Amino acid sequence: MYYQSVDTVYALNNGEFTQNYDATDFSPYQGMNYYRLKIVGLDGSVTYSPIVAVRVTNEKAPLMYPNPANTVVNIARGTDLIKYVNVYNILGSAVLRMPDAGSQAIIQIPTHSFPDGMYIIEIRTATAVYREKLIVHN
Repeated sequence: MYYQSVDTVYALNNGEFTQNYDATDFSPYQGMNYYRLKIVGLDGSVTYSPIVAVRVTNEKAPLMYPNPANTVVNIARGTDLIKYVNVYNILGSAVLRMPDAGSQAIIQIPTHSFPDGMYIIEIRTATAVYREKLIVHN
């Protein structure tokens, strides 16, 4: 597989502390794009991160709002109909399942009974799976 350089990000604190870094590919290809990090140590040694695949399409993804939520979170469907929505707590346990939610333009999920914290919203369409973090603060 051939990789081309997208960006260079220099380590903070000489790499002594854990940091989160990000970069943007401003001209990805349509379809599957594969990314990895080339990590250069202070001694010049090179290691590579695991490969991550990202699919780029012209389709519009579902939109979740507001975030943080206190009584309800809305999911506006994108290009594809939504097959179902699952809500998971931070431990990975399902706290809510909404099958056959696709006919609605906006799906409302009540969050007033959820304990405060972070949740993962999984939105599944016929062609993709979207996962978003949701903060609930009642």
